[in-house]
Amino acid sequence: MWVKFGSWLVVVLLISALVGCGGSSTSTPPPTKGTLTSIAVTPAGSTIAFGSTQQFKATGKYSDGTSKDISSTVSWSSSSSAVASISGTGLATPVKGGQVTITATSGAISGSTTLTITTGLTSIAVSSSASGINVGQTAQFTAIGTYADGSTKDLTSSVIWSSSAPAVASISGSGLASGLKGGQTSIMATSGSVNNSSLLTVTALLSSISITPSSPGVFVGSTLQFGATGNYNDGTTRNLTSSVAWSSSDTAKATISIGGLASGVKGGQVNITAALGSVSNSASLNVTALLKSFSLTPIGPGILVGSSQQFSAIGNFNDATTQDLTATASWTSSDVAKATIANGHATGVSAGPTTITVTGTSADGTSVSANTALNVVNSAYASLNGNYAFTMLAADSRGPQMFAGSFHANPPDGSGHGTIDSGVEDANTSTGVVQSEPVSGSYIWYPDGRGTITFNSNRIHPNGIALRFVLAANGTTAGALGRLAQFDGKGTAKGTFELQNPSSFNNAAMTGTYVFRASGIDSSSQPMGQLGAFSSDGAGNITSGSVDTNDFGTITALSALSPANYSVGANGRGTLQLVSSSATANFSVYVVNSTKVNLIQIDSGHTAAVAGVAELQDAQTYNAACLHGGYAFLIDRPVVVGTNGNFDRREFAQVGEYTFDGVSAITGVRDDTNNGTSNPLTGITGGYSVAVTGGRGTLNAITTQGTRSYVFYFVSYDKLFVLQTYNSPTLGSFNAPTGTAIWQSGMPYSKASLTGSYALAVSDLTASYTEALMQLVFDGSGSVDGIADVSSNGAVSSSVVIASYSSFSPNPDPTDGRGAIHLPSPLGANDYVFYLTSPQNAWLLGITPDMDGIMDQQ
Repeated sequence: MWVKFGSWLVVVLLISALVGCGGSSTSTPPPTKGTLTSIAVTPAGSTIAFGSTQQFKATGKYSDGTSKDISSTVSWSSSSSAVASISGTGLATPVKGGQVTITATSGAISGSTTLTITTGLTSIAVSSSASGINVGQTAQFTAIGTYADGSTKDLTSSVIWSSSAPAVASISGSGLASGLKGGQTSIMATSGSVNNSSLLTVTALLSSISITPSSPGVFVGSTLQFGATGNYNDGTTRNLTSSVAWSSSDTAKATISIGGLASGVKGGQVNITAALGSVSNSASLNVTALLKSFSLTPIGPGILVGSSQQFSAIGNFNDATTQDLTATASWTSSDVAKATIANGHATGVSAGPTTITVTGTSADGTSVSANTALNVVNSAYASLNGNYAFTMLAADSRGPQMFAGSFHANPPDGSGHGTIDSGVEDANTSTGVVQSEPVSGSYIWYPDGRGTITFNSNRIHPNGIALRFVLAANGTTAGALGRLAQFDGKGTAKGTFELQNPSSFNNAAMTGTYVFRASGIDSSSQPMGQLGAFSSDGAGNITSGSVDTNDFGTITALSALSPANYSVGANGRGTLQLVSSSATANFSVYVVNSTKVNLIQIDSGHTAAVAGVAELQDAQTYNAACLHGGYAFLIDRPVVVGTNGNFDRREFAQVGEYTFDGVSAITGVRDDTNNGTSNPLTGITGGYSVAVTGGRGTLNAITTQGTRSYVFYFVSYDKLFVLQTYNSPTLGSFNAPTGTAIWQSGMPYSKASLTGSYALAVSDLTASYTEALMQLVFDGSGSVDGIADVSSNGAVSSSVVIASYSSFSPNPDPTDGRGAIHLPSPLGANDYVFYLTSPQNAWLLGITPDMDGIMDQQ
């Protein structure tokens, strides 16, 4: 437009100049030779690219055959100014791609041609219906081209499609992508030299989970690592152990951690499941309990030659379950000449002890076994039959637990089983005093004189109590005396029982002077011992008496007893009151016979608590001359709780022999123990005296450990009750021990003095809580064998003893009756010193560890 305006300006200026020069205001056109007949526009049918221009030319053809460039005089026009515009001089300028008609017009004459405008592809935009697909799914891709003129066009069907990872996804010519495998690929669209791409993520779907191991098993108490492998729908696998959610169908049998670590808890089968999303799988896990031990029953039975005993083996597994393995376990006898065994059924062949062993194999290959002793005898020992008075002692937080009572045992049946149909019991323990509690139960008797008594539960024994016993001779009546030890693993009671004479169950039977000894604790739970005598008139009255007391080292000598009373009921239980200037003590009494009663203090509250025995004193005249010869003694203090906190219970014992000269002097030997400290074979010298009346005397024993003093009362010429009464700054003076000394009969002694079967009862004096009952057969020449029933720290066992015993020299006095039994482990004490009171009886002292007790010939 500016060009055209400028041309007119020049014309105007020229005209102005001509006028200014005085020229004419009009001009004469050149002569025309013909008329315009057509117009040709050139170039004809041209094509140009967007961004360039095209100059068109208009040539007029006239009727006279001439032609002339009339580009500047025609009127130019474009059929679509949206595609291309054209100036008045015929210059075409593209607006966008396309085709227009360019026309030149002069009057009624015009001419035209076409102009094609091309635009180049500058970019391609690639998109899809989804940014990610699963294996097996498709996604439609679209390609949109953008051209130089800014226009766009769907090129989906015309571009060339390709996938950078054809294994992950393929794509068709129409842009349809198909997921083949998990991963990523670039989908590209190409048109000529122009291309573009889009990222496609293909996700493989979890189709299943494989669990390893395929047939898993684990022991109780052990672990097993599980693995989880994911199987995907593109054929690939992946370790999913730490990704899945693990679970156990029964956590009481097996647990499993978040990492797949299974732990066996209890035998059985559980399903272990691995889950991820909606996909899961399970494996059956077999949990196997391990055999850890056997409970072998019965423990230490006895049978006759030719008879049999059925044993039972209960397997104890490490998941707290049990199983009867009697029929599947292996059974052996250590001496088939004495007993054979098959499937737990033992048969006696000849007399003597043998070890019965049961063996099994745990699931992990470990061999597990248990054993017990079996005693085979030629003839049956006496059995229980009648009324028996018993005493027992144990320990609790305060000190001694004291029990006294009686029971009636019916004769056993043919299998050795018997019933206890009645009885009564008293107790003084840290939980208080219980009086006249009914007793019932049962027992098993073995023909070798051993067995088990079981009391049913009552207020004193809420869970019942099982007691091992071994019978011993009691002077004239076989089977009238038995030694007791708790044998149920629940406690450590020890004691005795003795056949009662029901004709003495009345006040009149208690007539005369009774010497008593008792021990226990005072109101401060410290050891206390008492020794004395009381006179009863047979009508329920205590008429006189005296008592000596050692209360943790405080000695009260010869306190007179004031008149009091007693009573005896028809069941043999009675009461007794002893009154001194310092205290009144009330006792339950259980009559053994007219010469012996058992005592237990029943005063309630935190007061003195003692138990003991009273025996009728022979009506004799007692003086120093009555003591002549050797007296073997055992003196020990009561069970108490250690004040230093280092011992659950502490005891002290001394065993030895005094030789009295019948005038005033003593010699002898002694062995003692004090909580693990042994003082073996100490020589004794000293003196003694006897009061004019009452049968009371005193004794001083001088040893390398010092001088100790005692008070004693005659029960008879042959038997003394003793109380230690010396007072010194050493701990020993606080022990307050009591005991018995018995005249040694049947001397001189030798190995041959011990021949036949003996019952031994010993107790651990320290904190290991060991009680042992043994039946040993001495051959008279130094060899011994038998059976030991042991309760130690809650475990009970019975084992064969094959041991030896030593001669009675070289001691300071070869006639002191001292010897030693050398026992193998694990019988509580490896060695026992013993002092014979006769060939039928002896006092025992265990050296390793501390133990004391008694031995009676059966």
